[in-house]
Amino acid sequence: MARLLYLAGEPREVRLQDLDAALQQISEFAALAGAFLTRGVALPGQDADAAQNDLRLAMPASPSYLRRKRSAFAKAAGRLAGFWDAR
Repeated sequence: MARLLYLAGEPREVRLQDLDAALQQISEFAALAGAFLTRGVALPGQDADAAQNDLRLAMPASPSYLRRKRSAFAKAAGRLAGFWDAR
C-alpha cells in the first residue's frame, strides 16, 4: 500500500491499494501520450472545454467545435481515451 498527500488547496490523503498496478497504468499512459506527441498529434481530453481548464485559451473560440469533433478525437485517441476516466 502507498499513501499520497496532496498539499495544494485543501490537503487530501489518497491510499493506493496496488502501487505496482498504478505505476504500470501511469507508465502505459505516458508511453502512449509520448508516442502521440512524437508523431505531432496532440488530442484534447474529455474535459478540455471545462471552465476551469487553464489551457482553454488554446482552444477554438466556438463552444460547438469540441462537441462536433468529440467522436473523431476519441476515435483518433484509441487506447489513450481509456485513461481519461482512470481512477
